Amino acid sequence: MLSSVQTTLKDIQIENRKLANEVADLKSSFGFQEQQLNSLKVSLSKAMKADDAVKLELQALRKRVNGQKSEIDELYESQDDLEQYTRKNSLEIHGVPEDLYTSTEDVVIKLGEVLNVPIQSDDIDISHKLYSGKNKQEENCTL
Repeated sequence: MLSSVQTTLKDIQIENRKLANEVADLKSSFGFQEQQLNSLKVSLSKAMKADDAVKLELQALRKRVNGQKSEIDELYESQDDLEQYTRKNSLEIHGVPEDLYTSTEDVVIKLGEVLNVPIQSDDIDISHKLYSGKNKQEENCTL
Protein backbone atom coordinates (compact mmCIF):
# COMPACT_ATOMS: atom_id res chain seq x y z
CA MET A 1 0.00 0.00 0.00
CA LEU A 2 2.84 2.34 0.72
CA SER A 3 4.19 1.80 -2.73
CA SER A 4 0.78 2.61 -4.13
CA VAL A 5 0.70 5.87 -2.17
CA GLN A 6 4.24 6.66 -3.34
CA THR A 7 3.25 6.04 -6.94
CA THR A 8 0.19 8.22 -6.56
CA LEU A 9 2.29 10.94 -4.98
CA LYS A 10 4.78 10.79 -7.86
CA ASP A 11 1.91 11.01 -10.33
CA ILE A 12 0.52 13.99 -8.41
CA GLN A 13 3.96 15.62 -8.37
CA ILE A 14 4.33 15.11 -12.13
CA GLU A 15 0.86 16.56 -12.70
CA ASN A 16 1.70 19.38 -10.32
CA ARG A 17 4.87 20.22 -12.30
CA LYS A 18 2.89 20.12 -15.56
CA LEU A 19 0.31 22.46 -14.07
CA ALA A 20 3.06 24.70 -12.71
CA ASN A 21 4.65 24.86 -16.18
CA GLU A 22 1.26 25.59 -17.75
CA VAL A 23 0.61 28.32 -15.16
CA ALA A 24 4.04 29.80 -15.92
CA ASP A 25 3.28 29.69 -19.65
CA LEU A 26 -0.12 31.34 -19.02
CA LYS A 27 1.52 34.04 -16.90
CA SER A 28 4.03 34.68 -19.67
CA SER A 29 1.26 34.75 -22.26
CA PHE A 30 -0.84 37.12 -20.13
CA GLY A 31 2.19 39.38 -19.68
CA PHE A 32 2.74 39.49 -23.44
CA GLN A 33 -0.96 40.16 -24.06
CA GLU A 34 -0.93 42.90 -21.42
CA GLN A 35 2.00 44.58 -23.21
CA GLN A 36 0.15 44.34 -26.51
CA LEU A 37 -3.02 45.71 -24.89
CA ASN A 38 -1.10 48.65 -23.42
CA SER A 39 0.52 49.29 -26.79
CA LEU A 40 -2.92 49.23 -28.45
CA LYS A 41 -4.28 51.61 -25.80
CA VAL A 42 -1.44 54.06 -26.54
CA SER A 43 -2.02 53.73 -30.29
CA LEU A 44 -5.77 54.23 -29.83
CA SER A 45 -5.16 57.29 -27.69
CA LYS A 46 -2.87 58.78 -30.36
CA ALA A 47 -5.42 57.97 -33.07
CA MET A 48 -8.20 59.61 -31.06
CA LYS A 49 -6.10 62.76 -30.57
CA ALA A 50 -5.31 62.83 -34.29
CA ASP A 51 -9.02 62.31 -35.04
CA ASP A 52 -9.91 65.23 -32.78
CA ALA A 53 -7.32 67.40 -34.51
CA VAL A 54 -8.70 66.42 -37.94
CA LYS A 55 -12.25 67.16 -36.76
CA LEU A 56 -11.18 70.63 -35.60
CA GLU A 57 -9.40 71.27 -38.88
CA LEU A 58 -12.46 70.06 -40.82
CA GLN A 59 -14.68 72.37 -38.77
CA ALA A 60 -12.38 75.31 -39.52
CA LEU A 61 -12.29 74.45 -43.22
CA ARG A 62 -16.09 74.15 -43.38
CA LYS A 63 -16.41 77.54 -41.72
CA ARG A 64 -13.93 78.99 -44.19
CA VAL A 65 -15.77 77.44 -47.16
CA ASN A 66 -19.10 78.79 -45.91
CA GLY A 67 -17.52 82.23 -45.58
CA GLN A 68 -16.15 81.96 -49.10
CA LYS A 69 -19.56 80.88 -50.40
CA SER A 70 -21.09 83.97 -48.82
CA GLU A 71 -18.36 86.14 -50.30
CA ILE A 72 -18.87 84.57 -53.74
CA ASP A 73 -22.61 85.23 -53.51
CA GLU A 74 -21.92 88.85 -52.61
CA LEU A 75 -19.46 89.16 -55.50
CA TYR A 76 -22.00 87.72 -57.96
CA GLU A 77 -24.59 90.18 -56.72
CA SER A 78 -22.11 93.05 -56.96
CA GLN A 79 -21.10 91.98 -60.47
CA ASP A 80 -24.76 91.82 -61.51
CA ASP A 81 -25.34 95.31 -60.11
CA LEU A 82 -22.32 96.61 -62.03
CA GLU A 83 -23.50 94.94 -65.24
CA GLN A 84 -26.95 96.46 -64.81
CA TYR A 85 -25.39 99.87 -64.21
CA THR A 86 -23.26 99.65 -67.35
CA ARG A 87 -26.38 98.88 -69.40
CA LYS A 88 -28.28 101.94 -68.23
CA ASN A 89 -27.19 103.97 -71.27
CA SER A 90 -27.70 101.16 -73.78
CA LEU A 91 -30.33 101.34 -76.48
CA GLU A 92 -31.37 98.65 -78.95
CA ILE A 93 -33.12 99.68 -82.12
CA HIS A 94 -34.92 96.91 -84.01
CA GLY A 95 -36.26 96.69 -87.54
CA VAL A 96 -34.15 99.29 -89.34
CA PRO A 97 -33.63 98.16 -92.97
CA GLU A 98 -29.98 98.07 -93.95
CA ASP A 99 -30.45 100.11 -97.12
CA LEU A 100 -31.66 103.19 -95.17
CA TYR A 101 -28.36 104.05 -93.54
CA THR A 102 -24.65 104.15 -94.18
CA SER A 103 -23.55 103.59 -90.57
CA THR A 104 -25.14 102.65 -87.26
CA GLU A 105 -24.38 106.12 -85.94
CA ASP A 106 -26.46 107.60 -88.78
CA VAL A 107 -29.44 105.54 -87.59
CA VAL A 108 -29.12 106.92 -84.07
CA ILE A 109 -28.74 110.51 -85.26
CA LYS A 110 -31.73 110.21 -87.67
CA LEU A 111 -33.86 108.65 -84.92
CA GLY A 112 -32.95 111.54 -82.64
CA GLU A 113 -34.01 114.01 -85.33
CA VAL A 114 -37.38 112.25 -85.71
CA LEU A 115 -37.89 112.33 -81.93
CA ASN A 116 -36.70 115.98 -81.72
CA VAL A 117 -33.75 114.97 -79.53
CA PRO A 118 -30.48 116.54 -80.61
CA ILE A 119 -27.81 113.83 -80.81
CA GLN A 120 -24.23 114.43 -81.95
CA SER A 121 -21.67 111.78 -82.91
CA ASP A 122 -19.78 112.63 -79.70
CA ASP A 123 -22.86 111.58 -77.68
CA ILE A 124 -22.57 107.99 -78.94
CA ASP A 125 -20.10 105.80 -77.08
CA ILE A 126 -20.31 102.86 -79.46
CA SER A 127 -22.76 101.47 -81.98
CA HIS A 128 -22.77 98.21 -83.87
CA LYS A 129 -25.00 95.73 -85.66
CA LEU A 130 -26.47 92.75 -83.87
CA TYR A 131 -27.37 89.70 -85.84
CA SER A 132 -30.21 87.50 -84.67
CA GLY A 133 -30.33 83.76 -85.23
CA LYS A 134 -32.56 84.31 -88.30
CA ASN A 135 -29.85 86.27 -90.16
CA LYS A 136 -31.84 89.50 -89.67
CA GLN A 137 -29.69 92.54 -89.11
CA GLU A 138 -30.64 94.73 -86.18
CA GLU A 139 -29.05 97.79 -84.67
CA ASN A 140 -27.70 98.10 -81.17
CA CYS A 141 -26.59 101.61 -80.34
CA THR A 142 -25.23 102.89 -77.07
CA LEU A 143 -25.62 106.59 -76.33
